Amino acid sequence: MSPIGDAALVMGPGDKPLRMSCASGVPTAWQAADAIAARLTGGKVPSVPVRYLTQCISPGRRDGLIQYVTADDRAVSAALTGRLAALCKEIICKGAAWGVAHPTLLPARRRRLVRETAVVPEGAPAGTTA
Repeated sequence: MSPIGDAALVMGPGDKPLRMSCASGVPTAWQAADAIAARLTGGKVPSVPVRYLTQCISPGRRDGLIQYVTADDRAVSAALTGRLAALCKEIICKGAAWGVAHPTLLPARRRRLVRETAVVPEGAPAGTTA
């Protein structure tokens, strides 16, 4: 999943490029898949804004920086640093690697599934199901 964000340029609101990261790549990949499906089925092409929470930097295995940001990716004055930040970044990376290794395990449903109703032919005996 994350190579999408690390290697792709996606334009966001105001024709500004989104950050090249898994935080941008994963939601835009979902949106691209939804847009392709909508165009193939004649549906409405969705537009979902990308919102951020943090920027993670890990200069080494024992040091890290997690900068908290606004939804539009502007830094705020709060940050997590040191070994704890490196540990959080390691958990994020391991989670991303696990997600790539298990892409179909527990997929999230982003749409409500509608159950098809069965049509019983006219003149069928009572209690007959299709």
